Amino acid sequence: MICRKIILDLSINCTKENTSQCPIPHSMTDQEFSEKQISLLKNIPVEFHNALSYSAWEMGHSAGYEEVIGILSDLVGSFEDPIKKFEARIRSEK
Repeated sequence: MICRKIILDLSINCTKENTSQCPIPHSMTDQEFSEKQISLLKNIPVEFHNALSYSAWEMGHSAGYEEVIGILSDLVGSFEDPIKKFEARIRSEK
């Protein structure tokens, strides 16, 4: 996931010799979290929003908003194509 890579890169590049140049990772605000969730779910039918958001929250909330967003992004990526295929099948059966 992107957030993990950023944190890992920061920890690799930050040594005792150059700590003054190491940025402190920004914690995501409630507003940013909400906006990112909305953005990730925009192409997913509303019927799936609660299930995906809840699953991501349950799997990652102890690690913070960034982790939840990373997991939600993975879930959306996994389900986006099957949902599109399902929608196409439903339309063709009407």
